[in-house]
Amino acid sequence: MIGTQEVKGIMLDKSEQRITHVNGKSFSGMRNLRLLKISNVDLSEDIEYLSNELRFLKWPKYPSTSLPSNFQSQELFELNLCRNRIKYLWKDMKAFPKLKTIKLSNSHNLIETPDFTMVPNLEILDVEGCTRLCTVHKSVGLLERLTILNLKDCKNLVNFPNDVSGLKLLKILNLQGCSELNKLPQNLGELERLEELDVGGTAIRQVPSSIARLTNLKTLSFRECKGHPPQSRMSSFFSLQLPRKHPNTMCLLLPPLSENCQWLQSLPELPPDIIFLGAENCPSLEDVSSVLRGSTSPNIALHFFNCLKLRENQGQENNLEVMLLQQYLQQPVNPFGQFHIRLPGSEIPEWFKCKSDGNSVKIGLPPNWLNDELMGIAMCGVFAPAPEDLDPLQSMGCKMFIMRNEYCFCFEMPSFTNFESDHLWLAYVSRVEFEHDYSPPLSSYLDHLQKSELDPSYIPPQIEPYGSDHEWVGDSTCIHAMFQTFKAENSDSKVIKCGIRPVYKQDIQYFQESPPAEGSIFHQNHNCSTGFGCRCGRLYMPTKLEHHCKIRRNYSR
Repeated sequence: MIGTQEVKGIMLDKSEQRITHVNGKSFSGMRNLRLLKISNVDLSEDIEYLSNELRFLKWPKYPSTSLPSNFQSQELFELNLCRNRIKYLWKDMKAFPKLKTIKLSNSHNLIETPDFTMVPNLEILDVEGCTRLCTVHKSVGLLERLTILNLKDCKNLVNFPNDVSGLKLLKILNLQGCSELNKLPQNLGELERLEELDVGGTAIRQVPSSIARLTNLKTLSFRECKGHPPQSRMSSFFSLQLPRKHPNTMCLLLPPLSENCQWLQSLPELPPDIIFLGAENCPSLEDVSSVLRGSTSPNIALHFFNCLKLRENQGQENNLEVMLLQQYLQQPVNPFGQFHIRLPGSEIPEWFKCKSDGNSVKIGLPPNWLNDELMGIAMCGVFAPAPEDLDPLQSMGCKMFIMRNEYCFCFEMPSFTNFESDHLWLAYVSRVEFEHDYSPPLSSYLDHLQKSELDPSYIPPQIEPYGSDHEWVGDSTCIHAMFQTFKAENSDSKVIKCGIRPVYKQDIQYFQESPPAEGSIFHQNHNCSTGFGCRCGRLYMPTKLEHHCKIRRNYSR
């Protein structure tokens, strides 16, 4: 190939044009080259010259160890050199005033990112998989227009800027797999626009307290953190994930890391928009009492599967789950709300005065039960672990009958969940949720229940939900709740205890009292029964729980 000054663009692909050999000196005469896109091309000799008129440069497997020393384009806006041999992109300081994107992923020889002081408009820096990268130059922390910084799987990275206060527009910071990185910048909380932070698989042992100021954070992950236990208590190993259909809410997930999260002891107060916090197999976790302080989310679900020390530390009588429900109800949240918590436990809290052994419970209602003071209904079930020779529990549900209407609630277990002991599910659903969002009628429910009692093999017809406004009327005398667990291939009742309770405004101040205050409407007038035409273990639940899963519906719609 002979270079000429007339050439302004080159696009070469070995698979299309069958080019097998290009001399690196061929570019020397191309003074006006503006676009260079090459892939799968064999090159002999190092590249000594690239045009300073280049706007776009894409060259996977770029063969030289650095860009030409005299290359400093004032017009370049994208530089894509993935899977290359580069050790240093450039040395010293170079000016690329229009450069917006740098992609160097899987550049296994790259040791250090260059000085970006004179690259003021950089928006995307992608060095994922640069396994020998040791240092990110401190100038990265001053890139005011940077929105994405991807350092995933840079497993030898040890030096990250201490000051990131200049990253005012950064939205995504991915440090996943940087297994030698053991600390984050203390002023991380100054990243006002940060939405995604992934520090999974790092050696980080403590999160800066400033993280609470990340008000736009939507996705935070601390998966498989490999740090050794620090001298002081670890206060913030948690992770966060957000369903794509909920752009304005926050969702946390601490996955099953029985080894990698074995040192997690406590969780701090979390940002106010949290909707889901999950921690599984964290044997040292003992304090989660602060996670909901300041919460403003109307829908919250907390998972603490196999975190046995939570129960040991709190004790059955302290009712951690009721305390967290109290914190939730005392916040000025949207009335269209739900609260769910799952954690080790074998007893229904004393706060539930209507409870029973088995999977079915009924409350007798007084004439004045439906009034302006009613906030919602709380339900609670204790489920036992499945035998080792059976598949793990996949989901748990509660079917509730109120005023001839049928309501179904359930949560699905992660596929990896294997319970080591009895676990407790406590759920609270607001009155507004019942009335206006999920009210499929069941006009013949008494008839179906009577048939179930007379004929154990009878299965009532499936009732499909609909989302119309449907107001309650006070013409019924009871609430009947039935719990069931489900597995992948079949259903097998493992619920051993359950309870329900209407929640009134005046009850909130007495949450930690046992028994409830004498002024409570519930304390005075509600009667509990375990029989309501339904045999324990033979209750009907929909075949396809996903169509009746209230908490799941809140996450996905």
